Amino acid sequence: MSLLNSLLDDKLWQAFLEHKKASILSEREIKKYQEYINNKEYEEIAFKLINEEYEFSKPRRVAINKIRKKKKRIVYIYPQEENYIFKMLSFLLYKYDYLFAPNLYSFRQRSGCKKALSDLIRQHMKIKHGYKVDIKNYFNSIPPEKILKSLKKDLQDEKLYNLFEKLLMNKMVLSDGIEIEDEKGIMAGVPLASFLANYYLKDLDQYFYDNQITYCRYADDIIVFDSKEKLEEHRNYIINILKEKGLEVNPEKEFYYNPCEEIEFLGFSYKNGTIDLNKNSIRKIKGKIRRSARGLRRWMIKNNTPPTSPLKAMNKKYNKKFYGRDEDDLSWKYWFFPTINTDKTLKIVDEYMQDWQRYIVTGVHNKKNYEKVPYEMLKGAGYRSLVNEYYNFKKNNENIK
Repeated sequence: MSLLNSLLDDKLWQAFLEHKKASILSEREIKKYQEYINNKEYEEIAFKLINEEYEFSKPRRVAINKIRKKKKRIVYIYPQEENYIFKMLSFLLYKYDYLFAPNLYSFRQRSGCKKALSDLIRQHMKIKHGYKVDIKNYFNSIPPEKILKSLKKDLQDEKLYNLFEKLLMNKMVLSDGIEIEDEKGIMAGVPLASFLANYYLKDLDQYFYDNQITYCRYADDIIVFDSKEKLEEHRNYIINILKEKGLEVNPEKEFYYNPCEEIEFLGFSYKNGTIDLNKNSIRKIKGKIRRSARGLRRWMIKNNTPPTSPLKAMNKKYNKKFYGRDEDDLSWKYWFFPTINTDKTLKIVDEYMQDWQRYIVTGVHNKKNYEKVPYEMLKGAGYRSLVNEYYNFKKNNENIK
């Protein structure tokens, strides 16, 4: 029986709902899932998919700005009713988790960045030389015909394979409402892309696991540790495998590490037992805060509004960034807080945020701002300290345990 038949199994949809309830979703999003599942809105599409009669919509091609870069990140978006089907299929695809080696940590149950860093530390990475690399435009560069060739053999599910083939081989997308042809790879942003991103390089992961080499992959990020002599062999092996698969590394994101040197991976830094945010994460958030504050200051002056309005807008935006609940874009609370073991960087960001919020009100940076714009004013406009929220998170999770 095809995995697609499970799309009509009400009990499995309820299990999927419980899975979502246990995730980081907001109550509003959970309610949407609940209504969709309880009303069995999936039945029409599911029935047609099982009978191989359903034609998916053409996805919207959306360009997202990258900070300090001219090139934009491309993602693809399907209508909500189809996206729910994709998310359910992604849940059902955990059935194939046995295909993946333990050194793959992305988009898997009971895994993630915290486990990745923990396993790397346990394997004594600090006493070895390291090499880290990022795959250039990974999701959208994967050649569909190459991944489909392997999928057919491993899935052993003709209907499921046919679904993947239809989605990946159809090059038509909507760009600004116009139909165009696009080389879209496995379509970043589509829930099924997570499984496919894990799957495409599973043989690379398995090679390092079978040879007992300290290695970790999280989607398009790879890091490996060994002696200085062997490390270059590993680098060449990785690059050659990627080349065979139609991929290439991002030369700007290739790094070598010496033993006991600070290591950066997945937005984190590690040195001498301390796990913190890395320098790039700090640089990016500072840039965002600075640009937001300057923009809000200009808006306040132009519209002659009281400072409370831009301060509230600033805090609303960054409270979502730091503490929000969105399964497609993890906030700091759900990405960094569970893993870091210091508040050093959080203090830096707190001070920076407070300084720029005071700038919104006064237009300058100086010590007098502390009197003109007291902490209570920021707090009254919705400001929440990262340090306080971090320790509350740790305390609450200790209580759960």
